[in-house]
Amino acid sequence: MILLRPRSISGVLNLLILIAVLPIVGIIIHSSIEQQQHHIKDAEREVMLITRSMTEVLSNITDSIKQTLITLASIEAIGTVQVDAASAVIRSICAQNPRILSMSLTSPEGTVLAASKPFAPGLSLADRKHVQQAVATGRFSVGEYIVTRIGETRASFSYAYPIHAPDGSVAAVLTAVLYLDSVSGFLDLSSLPEGSFMALTDHQGLRILYYPPSETNPIGAKIRAPAWEIARNTNGALLFRQQGSDGVERIFAVEPLRLAPDEAPYLYAWAGIPEKLVLAPVNRTLSRNLLLAGLVTLLAMAAARLLGDLAFVKPIRRLVAVTGRLADGNLTARSGLRSGNGEIGVLAAAFDRMGDSLQQNRDRLQQQQIHLEEAQRIAHIGSWEWNSATDSFTCSKELYHILAREQSAPPPPLASCLEHFTGESLEQLRTAMDYALATGNDFELELPCVRADATPCWLVIRGEKSGETTLRGTVLDISARKQAESERQTLQEQLLHAQKLESIGRLAGGVAHDFNNMLGVILGYTELSLDKLPHTDPVRGHLQEVQTAASRSRDLVSKLLAFARRQTATPHLLDLNQTVSSLLTMLQRMIGEEIELVFKPGAQLWPVVIDPGQVDQLLANFCVNARDAISGSGQITIETASVTVLEPRLCGPEICPPGDYVQLRISDTGCGMDPDTLRQIFDPFFTTKAVGKGTGLGLSTVFGIIKQNNGFIDVASTPAHGTIFTIFLPRNREKTDDLRT
Repeated sequence: MILLRPRSISGVLNLLILIAVLPIVGIIIHSSIEQQQHHIKDAEREVMLITRSMTEVLSNITDSIKQTLITLASIEAIGTVQVDAASAVIRSICAQNPRILSMSLTSPEGTVLAASKPFAPGLSLADRKHVQQAVATGRFSVGEYIVTRIGETRASFSYAYPIHAPDGSVAAVLTAVLYLDSVSGFLDLSSLPEGSFMALTDHQGLRILYYPPSETNPIGAKIRAPAWEIARNTNGALLFRQQGSDGVERIFAVEPLRLAPDEAPYLYAWAGIPEKLVLAPVNRTLSRNLLLAGLVTLLAMAAARLLGDLAFVKPIRRLVAVTGRLADGNLTARSGLRSGNGEIGVLAAAFDRMGDSLQQNRDRLQQQQIHLEEAQRIAHIGSWEWNSATDSFTCSKELYHILAREQSAPPPPLASCLEHFTGESLEQLRTAMDYALATGNDFELELPCVRADATPCWLVIRGEKSGETTLRGTVLDISARKQAESERQTLQEQLLHAQKLESIGRLAGGVAHDFNNMLGVILGYTELSLDKLPHTDPVRGHLQEVQTAASRSRDLVSKLLAFARRQTATPHLLDLNQTVSSLLTMLQRMIGEEIELVFKPGAQLWPVVIDPGQVDQLLANFCVNARDAISGSGQITIETASVTVLEPRLCGPEICPPGDYVQLRISDTGCGMDPDTLRQIFDPFFTTKAVGKGTGLGLSTVFGIIKQNNGFIDVASTPAHGTIFTIFLPRNREKTDDLRT
């Protein structure tokens, strides 16, 4: 019940009232118990009086019948067993005593000789208990519950008196039978309390009288076994409590009747008063007193609740509400109670001061948190803490940012954060954390991981043991440093590669220049010799082979000079769309009919300055390489476009700076190249073709021509997916009046 809840002030006040009322209730209950005991004692006395009066009445009836039988036995007609005369006497006596049902005179063997009622000749009463006992003992005897055989068949109780012969033997037995329904006429029934009863049972426990009559207690039926066991084992009057056959709890009294103290009882007198009836007045008084006490208690509790609400509950509820708002983070909440309201007011003032202090502390903590978050953001350092016992993992805002995760509440479990690490990195981190927990040693690891947005990064993870099962530490994002180191290493490699190419170019240029001069002499003298020899001269064929080999060598020297940027070039202002269009027929013949050549000219293409012959050489090299990479049918696509590079971009081994460029793109559907091949394609004399099928100077020459014209080249290729070469030539901003095709 809410009124009795001991954790509330109203409940405490009510509990105090109840404690004060309890002694009164105890006195009322104790008094009622004493009254109950008194009433029970009175009821026990009353029920004993009822049974005593019954035994006295029944003893008088028995004595009266005994005296009557003794008197009759002294009459000569009966004493000498004169049947006719005895019959007349018996009928006369029964007429004078209507309560006696019948009388009879029997032989010792039980044969009826005379009777007050008509009887069948030869009728025997030898099986009757009263006849048997009278013959056996020679004394007055009492029978049991019977249904008469003489005259009317009615429930009765019998008596017998033996008539002795002069020699002392039993000559006859005089019997009397009493109506059981007439016994109640001898008893005082007016004083019987409501709901009570009186009853008689014979020596077998058969009910021979029950008043008031009841269907649950029929005459001639045996009483309930528990009650009979109590009665038959008693020597005198006895009191006990038990449930009757009608289910009502009663106070019982039973008293046996004996003809002589040493004989077994022949009757039992019973009486019972309902216990509920006995206790009813006491219970009514108790209920009334308890009701009054309850009403007084409720009034006192209501008054206490009203006063408690005004003086304590409402102020404390306001304080509880303020505490709840403070706990929810509303540190501006105040009680509003005046400090003059006694102890409650003092408590309210203390709460308000606590709220002021909490608000100031929270403001300072928030400012410190902001400074810490800003410091972590600037330094790219996140913090974390992990409790291995509860597997609770908390991390700072910057760590969420480093891992590209959305900040969640509650924080993600450790297993979720470890998903950013794989393979060896994950194993190193787990081992370091377990070792730190076991030994207390700090750890620092530099590990790669993958952010939630699938971008790679590098982290420096530090940790230390801060508790029995707790680790804490920091995470530093060093991705920018790692990227700078990678770019620096790439630039270093590109520089070394460029220096190597420059050295090779210088060497090749010097050799090619000298070799070109010698080839000029060889070709000149070969032509002079051919001009002087007749067409039929056998030496002419040898000279023609020399001339062919020298011409091929001159072409090779030309490529070396182009690679070394020493080839004499005549740059012109060109429109690449027109230049490429003029070369399509020649290029198609070069690659064959099975390969489709597609040209996609860019709109409003910017002009460039380059030697037209070098353009021919570029396209020829690209198309020949593409043709060799295509097995069967395929496609080669040439595209042009005007592009603006906004940020520096890596093009092969060099960096293409921002600016306007004309883009020449050559792509094919050939076999493509793996990364190892891509790294070497511009190296002089590197070729993937069979021996004797290539010189390895084609793309080296292309690279030299592009660098000679201040351009850049990029290549992208995947095995089985073809290759794309992209050339960036600087846009020419001069007048286009001298534009050539």
